[in-house]
Amino acid sequence: MSLLALRCVQGDKLNQDRRKTILAAVRPLGVERLTNVLSPEFRLVFCHSLAAVQDQIRSDIDAIVCGTNFDESRMFELLQTLKSDIRYSAIPFVCVRVLDGVLHEATYASVRKACILMGASAFYDLAQARADMGKAEAAKAFRSMLHQLMNAHS
Repeated sequence: MSLLALRCVQGDKLNQDRRKTILAAVRPLGVERLTNVLSPEFRLVFCHSLAAVQDQIRSDIDAIVCGTNFDESRMFELLQTLKSDIRYSAIPFVCVRVLDGVLHEATYASVRKACILMGASAFYDLAQARADMGKAEAAKAFRSMLHQLMNAHS
């Protein structure tokens, strides 16, 4: 998996697939959780590094979901890079806390504010939502939010 961690791991590759495509920029530990939460409703393209995202990004991506710990905490760098590129700036970009971390909740509140100020469409704390409302409801709320953002974009 270490070699694959440097490259994008693409989900379902069927040409007739009509599902919306989400580029998920997360560290390898987040792949299983996001797959459980988002598929089979969405087609997922996983990237584990900034370079992999730059290789894989296309204008037909419907949304970008980026984990707070993506590529050694390069979420803000990816957000700034894509929002400053006219080809991708309109694609909904959602920052997400996928897994529990060691930071204090007040720190995540600051991360949420910074994401929005930098142009992210939303910040979703999946880890906290799972604790607050349970796995199924947290996943449902996340999928609903993504659908709303993508529908507003198209």
